[in-house]
Amino acid sequence: MNESLKKIFLVGLGVTAAGKEKAEKVLRELSEGGGAAAEEAKSYLTKLNNKGKDKKDQLQNDFNNEIRKTIENLGFVTVDQYNELAERIAALEKNSKTADQDEAATRGSDDQATDR
Repeated sequence: MNESLKKIFLVGLGVTAAGKEKAEKVLRELSEGGGAAAEEAKSYLTKLNNKGKDKKDQLQNDFNNEIRKTIENLGFVTVDQYNELAERIAALEKNSKTADQDEAATRGSDDQATDR
């Protein structure tokens, strides 16, 4: 894995986690007071948590896309591409064997006709 991409990804996750933890701490302190402020803090904390999850998912998708592009640029094939080629080769080999058998059968019948 490209070390630069890995570091960028980990920094992004770290920043997201650190910001979330600090916000959770402040909101917990507010919610300990009780009342309407506590409910607002809990609501905000839930929204913040969901936003953090969304951000994490987005970072993961971005990271995966960058890895995919890097792999393509290096000339590697995907598992799907490999499997498709393997199926095509198997079909070609089968067709080749069938053609060889047909040709051998044709030669055999030609040889028998010549022997008569």
